[in-house]
Amino acid sequence: MTDPARQIAEGTGIAQAFGEGAVATVNIGFNAADIASLLQAAGAAQQARIDQLASQLRASSQAVLGFLRILREDDAPPDQLAEKLARIADRHKALLSRLDALDPEDDQARAFIAQARDLIARAVTAADYDRADSLLEQAEDAQDLTLQRAEQLEREAHAAASRLRISKAATRAERAQLSLTRLDYLSAAQHFRAAADLVASENPLLHAELLYRSAHALELYGNEKGDNAVLAQSISAFREAAALLPRETMPGEWSSAQNGLGGAVWLLAERQGDIPGIRDALSIFQSVLELQSAEIAPLSWAGTQHNIGSALSSLSLHTGDFSLLDQSVAAFRVALTVRTRSGSPQEWAMTQNNLGASLARQGQNTGVAETLEQAIAAYRNAQQVWTREEVPLQWASAQMGIGDVLRILGESATGSDRLQEAVAELLAALELTPRARVPLQWARLKNNLGNALGTLAERTGNPDTAARSIAAYRAALEERTRDRVPMEWAESQHNLGAALLTSGSVEPGTASLEEAVAAFSAAEQVWTREHDPLDWASVKTNLGIALAQIGERTGNPDSFEQSVAAYRAALEVRTREAAPLDWASTTNNLGNAQSDLGRLRNDPQTMIEAGECFAATLAIWTREQHPARWAMAQSNLGSLLTTLADWSDGTVLLDNAIEAYRAALDERDRTRAPLEWAQTQRGLGEALAKLGVRVPDSEILRQSLQTFEASWEAFRQAGVERHNDYFESVFQNLKTLIADRANTGEAPTEDAKS
Repeated sequence: MTDPARQIAEGTGIAQAFGEGAVATVNIGFNAADIASLLQAAGAAQQARIDQLASQLRASSQAVLGFLRILREDDAPPDQLAEKLARIADRHKALLSRLDALDPEDDQARAFIAQARDLIARAVTAADYDRADSLLEQAEDAQDLTLQRAEQLEREAHAAASRLRISKAATRAERAQLSLTRLDYLSAAQHFRAAADLVASENPLLHAELLYRSAHALELYGNEKGDNAVLAQSISAFREAAALLPRETMPGEWSSAQNGLGGAVWLLAERQGDIPGIRDALSIFQSVLELQSAEIAPLSWAGTQHNIGSALSSLSLHTGDFSLLDQSVAAFRVALTVRTRSGSPQEWAMTQNNLGASLARQGQNTGVAETLEQAIAAYRNAQQVWTREEVPLQWASAQMGIGDVLRILGESATGSDRLQEAVAELLAALELTPRARVPLQWARLKNNLGNALGTLAERTGNPDTAARSIAAYRAALEERTRDRVPMEWAESQHNLGAALLTSGSVEPGTASLEEAVAAFSAAEQVWTREHDPLDWASVKTNLGIALAQIGERTGNPDSFEQSVAAYRAALEVRTREAAPLDWASTTNNLGNAQSDLGRLRNDPQTMIEAGECFAATLAIWTREQHPARWAMAQSNLGSLLTTLADWSDGTVLLDNAIEAYRAALDERDRTRAPLEWAQTQRGLGEALAKLGVRVPDSEILRQSLQTFEASWEAFRQAGVERHNDYFESVFQNLKTLIADRANTGEAPTEDAKS
């Protein structure tokens, strides 16, 4: 470090020097002895010297007398007298200068200060200085009163401004309510946010409430319009509101904000298939429940139970854990012990609606018709409050649920009555669901309508119905884009593939089937085994069906090999314990593919494995609970036994095949399910033809011919023409066999039999 610079100051009056080693020298023209003599002198004899000193100090003679009195009372050492006198004089002049500069707003204070300044300027005695100090004190007191009045005015002005801000915020909030009435959710959110900003420093609780309402308006927009970015904004706003509400001191308000936050988090996560996000939402709801009880805040407690039920249902859908569905149903039923129709009708209706959705999924998984009927009852309960006239959108939402449950019931029942009813219910819901206002709900309805039409097309073989199903899915995909709602996009891609599969089954060629494979492959890009195992298994199952049908058309065993591989992959997820109905469906399809592959490769062992599949399927698809599916398995078993008979002697296998076909026809009615009836009739005709040749028996051959003719007529009435060449060939061969038997009475040759 360097030494500080040495400073020297000199002057008349007072000189100051700063820094280590600094020296100050004061020269006022009087030495210590002169000043000491003045301190002891009195009377007019010293006046000239006092006047001279006053001139040197640039002060009045009276003031100098006062300075000398101060020095005398201070009893300073002689060598400090000159310096102290100069310092007193300098401070005196500075004080007068500052008093001159004072300009108080209070007139009384200004007068007191002026008097004090005049007195100080000519002060001689200590009493003069005391009097000056008293005047300044009075000036201070006068200013204190003025300050108190000003502060009071300030407080009153602040209170008035606060009231104005709160009043303006209330007006802005009413603008928000008007926007909500007009369903302009974005404007409502902006108005609520502006109102919240107005009261941010005035009323923290009102600030949080307005932020919450802004967040809720954003959630409504994001939900109805399918806008994920706005939905994310609502989550941020909910978090902002919740942060203003301490959990310990404001548990009720905190719980409301947390429930809103959890709902928005759940909605966005559900839309994107975000399992961690759904779990986060569930955790939020469960943390709220820790602060609530049915006794203290029953409605809030029931609302949280409702939210937990919704999150559990969603988590079950995406994880395949069906035990969560049981917990979901239980949560909704608990909520309904408080949410009664008479006490809180809207909330009761909402919980009834969501209970219906969980029961529907539960019934679809277990195949218990009673559970599905309970789901319909819950939806209809909701519609008692959500009437078509008063709240058409909510009524349509419940109506969509009813239509979907009827479709599920129709899949297990014979005929098409339930499926026709499902289509009618969904069309009624679609009439009240405007695409422009609620695009994603409209798309969901289109998707579900496609499901019902697709199943109906499978049952009736009507190509127009299949085309309507495909059109419905394509329309749904216009709103269900991969970027916007990836999980729902995958669902509609999968369903479109299923509809193309149905259409392709009655069309010549493989164009629709190849398109179905492409749709299933697209769905598989989102529905992965790791992320969505059950949905992935559905895709694999339907992909297996498409590949099997392509193999049937092309005669390529590789297609059947790929089909078998797809089914086996699906069965790694679709276990008999976890999802018995899905397991049975895939196992049945695996049996079909193995049957066709065994036939192509002349491999009886593969055929036997197919028979084991059908036997296992029939243990789940009982005639009492699933008559339509039971009939399908019986028909498939008849086909397998008919083929196996080619590798054995005797008639046992053919007799069993005929029995299986006839059992299927007991459920497959021509009027209600003409295409399925026609397919089973064709299989029965083949079994009868082989039996008639093997016995031999012309009467059995004539029964076979009549059966084939009935089948062909049903196919033609359904618009299916691709089997025409097959039937014409069969008719010719059978008529030849019957004629040969009539003419010769002998068994036909092997050439004739082929």
